Amino acid sequence: MNTTDLNQIHQILTEKQTALASLYQQVMRDHIFSARTILRPKMIPTLAQAEAEAFLQFLAEPKEKFAQERGKTSYLKGLSEQTLIALNKATRAFVLEHLPPELQTIGVETAESYHTHALTGFIHALHHDVLKEQERMRTALEQAIARQTEQLKAAAEIGKATTSILDLDELLKTAADRIQAQMGYYYVGIYLVDNYNQYAFQRYGTGTAGKALRQEGFKIPLKQNSIIAWAIRNGEPRIVPDVTQDPEYLFVDHLPDTRSEIALPLKGREGTLGALNIQSTQINAFTEQQVITLQIIADQLANAIANARLFAQAQTSLEELQALQRQQFQAGDNRDQLAYIYEQSSDTFKPATDWWRPELDTAVTQKTPVKITNPHDKEAKSALAVPITLRGEIIGVIDLLDVSQARDWTENDIALTTAVVSQAALSINNAELFQRTQAALDEAQRRTQELSLINHVVSTISASTNLQESMQFIARELAHAVGVRQIGIALMDETRTNLVVVGEYYDKRISTSALGFVIPIEGNEPTQEVIRTKKPLIILDAPNDPRLAPISEGLRGRGVHTLIIFPMVSGDEVIGTVGIDLLKGEQMLTPEQMRLTETIIFQAATAAQNARLFEQLQTEAERLNKLAQIEANLSQATDEVEILESVVAHLENIPSATLYYLEKDKNEQPAYINSVAHWNGRYTTLARQTYELANFPLNHIWLNHPRQVLYITDINKDGRVNPTDKKQLKKDNIAALAIIPLHTRRQWEGILTLTWPEPHQFSVTEQFIFRRLLESLSAIVASRRAALSQEKALALTSTLYQASSDLNSARTFDEILSVLRKHTILGRGAQNISLNYFDRPWTNEDMPDWVEVIARWTELPPETFMERYPLKAFPSAPSLVHPDKPTVIEDIENDPRLDDNVRALYAERFGAKSTIFVPFIIGTNWVGWINAIYQQPTKFSDDDVTLLMSLARQAAVAVENIRLLEQTQELLEKERRQHELAETLLRVSQRMAETLSEAEVRDVLIDEINKTLYPDQISFYEWIESEQAFRLLSKTLAAPDHAEDAYEIGQLITPEERPDLWQVFRETNSLLEHMPVHGEFLREHYCLPWYVGVTPAGVIEIYHTARHLSIRPEDQARCEGIVSQGALAIQNARSFAEVQKRAQQEARLRQVTTEVRNAVDVETVLKRAAAEIGRVLQRRTFIYLNPEKPAQSSEKTEKIQVPEKKEA
Repeated sequence: MNTTDLNQIHQILTEKQTALASLYQQVMRDHIFSARTILRPKMIPTLAQAEAEAFLQFLAEPKEKFAQERGKTSYLKGLSEQTLIALNKATRAFVLEHLPPELQTIGVETAESYHTHALTGFIHALHHDVLKEQERMRTALEQAIARQTEQLKAAAEIGKATTSILDLDELLKTAADRIQAQMGYYYVGIYLVDNYNQYAFQRYGTGTAGKALRQEGFKIPLKQNSIIAWAIRNGEPRIVPDVTQDPEYLFVDHLPDTRSEIALPLKGREGTLGALNIQSTQINAFTEQQVITLQIIADQLANAIANARLFAQAQTSLEELQALQRQQFQAGDNRDQLAYIYEQSSDTFKPATDWWRPELDTAVTQKTPVKITNPHDKEAKSALAVPITLRGEIIGVIDLLDVSQARDWTENDIALTTAVVSQAALSINNAELFQRTQAALDEAQRRTQELSLINHVVSTISASTNLQESMQFIARELAHAVGVRQIGIALMDETRTNLVVVGEYYDKRISTSALGFVIPIEGNEPTQEVIRTKKPLIILDAPNDPRLAPISEGLRGRGVHTLIIFPMVSGDEVIGTVGIDLLKGEQMLTPEQMRLTETIIFQAATAAQNARLFEQLQTEAERLNKLAQIEANLSQATDEVEILESVVAHLENIPSATLYYLEKDKNEQPAYINSVAHWNGRYTTLARQTYELANFPLNHIWLNHPRQVLYITDINKDGRVNPTDKKQLKKDNIAALAIIPLHTRRQWEGILTLTWPEPHQFSVTEQFIFRRLLESLSAIVASRRAALSQEKALALTSTLYQASSDLNSARTFDEILSVLRKHTILGRGAQNISLNYFDRPWTNEDMPDWVEVIARWTELPPETFMERYPLKAFPSAPSLVHPDKPTVIEDIENDPRLDDNVRALYAERFGAKSTIFVPFIIGTNWVGWINAIYQQPTKFSDDDVTLLMSLARQAAVAVENIRLLEQTQELLEKERRQHELAETLLRVSQRMAETLSEAEVRDVLIDEINKTLYPDQISFYEWIESEQAFRLLSKTLAAPDHAEDAYEIGQLITPEERPDLWQVFRETNSLLEHMPVHGEFLREHYCLPWYVGVTPAGVIEIYHTARHLSIRPEDQARCEGIVSQGALAIQNARSFAEVQKRAQQEARLRQVTTEVRNAVDVETVLKRAAAEIGRVLQRRTFIYLNPEKPAQSSEKTEKIQVPEKKEA
């Protein structure tokens, strides 16, 4: 750069520093909401002043590193890239406004250089922060995944250890100590609720604090506002990140270092059993993932506690039954009434139903034998009822009936019967005690088997993290336990709208596998009822039940007669169902089997929930890993294709995706949306298409929610999709889509759309990735767009620099037009481009009359245009075109700004669809415009128009410079020609002054004309007044083949023969004619008059043959000067000859006079006089002395009148 110019620019702009700082303040205020951080208004004046000083310092010492450091400072201060770009535009406008035209180009280039390097520094700082943040996120993610993995391993080990322990105290101690040891917490306590649901007692706690609290019998009232009581009451974890800030924290002297605490409910089938309490010495010690892991441990611990309690109860029941057997003779037994009948005639013994007789009541009431006789009794003629007594208590009665005769029962009969009955009472009691004991033993054995089965199931599924394997195991064990052949386990999917079969046990002879089968919940009444009531549902005669009509044939085909559906409940939520098909030959489940099934299903639900939580953690880790990969690839992406591929490459089944950028209008509002990259399911391509934002589908939704991903699973069912958008989406073969808004700090960048041709249910993973991409992808796109802006600024600067150089090098208007076509939109599709100049500058008070086209490039016929036209013929011109901005007309047919004349001219005559007018401004004067005509509809982007406006100002300066240069060159050329003419005339004058011979003068004259024109022929004609004709005095033939005529020297040529010579002679004006000869040769015919004094004396005729015209106006002027000098020399020569002749005559006269005076006679005098007169007159002379008789002369006298020369 020119140091002198920069110093001058620095001096001028330093005087305007206050105005520049004010301009920067306004720009920063306009973009305050796009700032990366909170930018307080009171900070703006300081930042603006600093930016103005930095720019002026760069002008004084233009160093790239200084500008880059300034850009980094702007980033650290919180300015946005949009603010820097706006400052660049403002600086350029400021420079153009305050610098003189000759300094504007270098001023703009310097401003562009400063802001480009500043933006480079800004982008470098931004990239550094982005990479640093991504590295921090990756490190944190890896650490979090490692911690989660270790915690999950610890949870599995703890679960495995606790499920194998059936002693409650040992179980609690093992669990608490393992949790503390493997997870490093300050304190772990286990609280259990008492039988009255009033208190939670600490049953075990780690360390000295736990031992002290146990010895004190520490308990927490459940109605108290404490953390543990709250978790038990509500059945949900309670977290206190900072115990010093929580009013419900219960301070314990034995735990002084606690800073954060969590209480997790221990939930069993019958309700909440207690709470797992964990305390840490660190604030915010419990993350979301840690809470999930701890809840898994709490659920496993609750199951283990329930199992231990069941085992203890079974052991107690067994001991009680054994004690009961030893106390078989103790009183207070309650027995059910049983009756048996023995018929002697048939020797049969059978139970009696509803059988009772009156004597039985009497015997029981009186506690003594009763005999009756009734011959009329049809059932028995006589009867003897004897009470059965054991230890003074009646335990039954025996009735002896004689059905054939009325018998009189003797005392011996009564005594014998009483004795037998007494023995029978002892036997009955012993048999009953044995049966009850055996039943208790059987029950204890069954409960033990059940507990063993439950413990086996829990141990197995606790050790497994594979959900499907666990469910398959449970289905098989449950089928064996209850004796059925077909069981299915189904869990709800992520949407909770379907059940998915994850475990089964079936008879392969009659059924096929249903694993993975999806069961819709909607319309499935039995399943909906089970989910609603959380209770088992038994459907008898299942094939004929109307609620199962859709699957009745399948049930009937498999031989199902009863269907039992059990809910799988975890906490208070149904997470799935278990279906048991009872086939032909299989009995209904007993109550004990139902209870066992519910117990195992409860364990299965817990295991399923834990496995799901584990899978969720794994899935979460996979999602985080996938997200980290996406973000890592995004950080390395260098263009839009790589950005889009970084996203879709790690997602599955994405049929189509498109990345769009949003563009603003002049009011800084989003107005257009440009597609920049497209994924078609196989590869990514660049896409360049612009849409009006108002017509883009679903813009009314995502524009109003810049922080939310928009999901449309089915455009036909989503009420948010209006008919117009639905029609457009169907046209584009889109049935479902997700739109990820790309928005940073209240600044729109664009959107990413992912589309499917069929309805699509978005998975949790997809939603997670899309949601997490909101910020990272927005930041990457913002960075990319900033880089593009930088590239665009660099390209614009380069273009401006090159265009400025080309404009400075332009020497003609056509070259200026070529530069504009080369570097701007004028060269892309325009059919006509013209540079137009006013006859005078256009001001508010004075509109020019005429517009002159000084240069034109066109593809249209030349006759289409006028090179000069009146401005007043277009009434809309004053309101249509402006000196401070371009006039863009994209639709000539419908633009209301055009009057009829302009519309007719452009639409009909030029066939134009679009046009643009760009003002020509020189200083403050509006001197013309550039006009481009497009015969196809054309959109003009803001960047194109801005570039054109910038170059138009420089072009106007270049045009003015060329005009000034042409004027200067014309003046110099005129001076040169005048100087050459003066030299030529001086030389001619000197040559002609050397001779007084008219012939020699003519030779000099012809020689000088030859030197000037190099003609083919020069002819010198003199007008002979007495002959009324031209006489050819002389001629030269440089090329005899091109001789125009064959006139001889001295030949007379009349005006009728050469009217062209007569015209030149009579009108005293030169004549120049052009006559074609052969091909591209031209013949020039040039005639000019010559004078003697002021009187026309003749004509000089010149012929010239050449490829192009060579007799220029300056050549004509030179020839006229030469002829004028020659005419003057001829006049002098003739005057000199006349003077010589007169002198000779006078001398002769004196001689004659002397001789006459000396003569002695008259005759001698007369002879001498006649001789001298004849010599002078060149005639024969006769002297007669008789005057009355004159001599008759043969000589003829003619009077010739010569015309006077016109005044010059």
